[in-house]
Amino acid sequence: SHVRWEAGWQGACHEGLAPASLAVEAPMRPLFKSLRHWRLMSALNRLGTAALLGVRAAYLPAKLSPILVLLTTCGKERSTILQAGRALQRVWLQATLSGLAVQPFAAAGLFTLGKMDLGPAFQREVKPLQAMMKDLCPPEQHGVVFLRLGYPPHSSPPRSGCRAAAEFLART
Repeated sequence: SHVRWEAGWQGACHEGLAPASLAVEAPMRPLFKSLRHWRLMSALNRLGTAALLGVRAAYLPAKLSPILVLLTTCGKERSTILQAGRALQRVWLQATLSGLAVQPFAAAGLFTLGKMDLGPAFQREVKPLQAMMKDLCPPEQHGVVFLRLGYPPHSSPPRSGCRAAAEFLART
C-alpha cells in the first residue's frame, strides 16, 4: 500500500515510495508488481518466496556492499536514540554531498535495543541474530542501523522526490 504505482518506474512522488526508488531491475519489475496481490503473494510464500525476497533485498546487498557501516548508540533511552538519528542525518547528508549512495538497513535496532516483542514463534530465529549483533557492537553500545554506502552507477540522481541534500546544510 505504500508503493505509489501511479508514479511509474521513472517518476518520483512526495508521499510513499515511487517504484523507481526501489531500484528493482527491469526484468524483475513485472514479477515485483504482481506481488502486491495478496492471494498470489500468500501462495508464493508457501513456496518460500518471502525468504528469497529477504535474501535479495537485504542479505545480498549487505554481503556485496563496498562499505557497510553500523551506527551505534551508548544507551537505549529516547534521548540517545534521537541523538543517533541526528548523527544518521549528518552522515547521510555528507555521504550524499560526497557523491555516495546510502541505503539503510534498519533492522539492527530490533536485535540490540529490545524495543519490539517478536513473540515466541520467532525467538528461535532471532536469538542467533541478537548474539551476532552483540558481537558486532562495541561494549556497552547498541546497534541502531546499518548503512550500505557506495558509488551509484552513472551518477544517478536521487529518485525519492525529496529535496536535495544541499538544501539542508547550513553554510557559514
